[in-house]
Amino acid sequence: MYQGKRKNKRWTIQEKNEIVLLYLDQHMGWNEILRTFNIPGDGMLQRWIEQYRKFGTCVDNRGKATHLDNPNKGRPRNSKTTYKDMSKEELIKELEFRDELKNFLVYLNQQNKDI
Repeated sequence: MYQGKRKNKRWTIQEKNEIVLLYLDQHMGWNEILRTFNIPGDGMLQRWIEQYRKFGTCVDNRGKATHLDNPNKGRPRNSKTTYKDMSKEELIKELEFRDELKNFLVYLNQQNKDI
């Protein structure tokens, strides 16, 4: 019976630590913990255990930006640089790159027609 969209449960750090300790101290088995606490079987409990073993506690990374650890992760920001702001050398490199890209696209298009 469908009861609408289920809101994901949010566990506190203390709750996560208690659940992990139940598993690590062998008071409850893996499947029993997943069923009892209604934890999805997508690796969440495994992440909590790894965090506990590494840091001595579970970590809450919700809402934390990853750009400090990996600044190049994700889609690059749109650069507002215009041709007016570029030096001659940068402008030449940009135009050469665009020409190479255009030639490559023409080549790929020709390959598709030959197939």
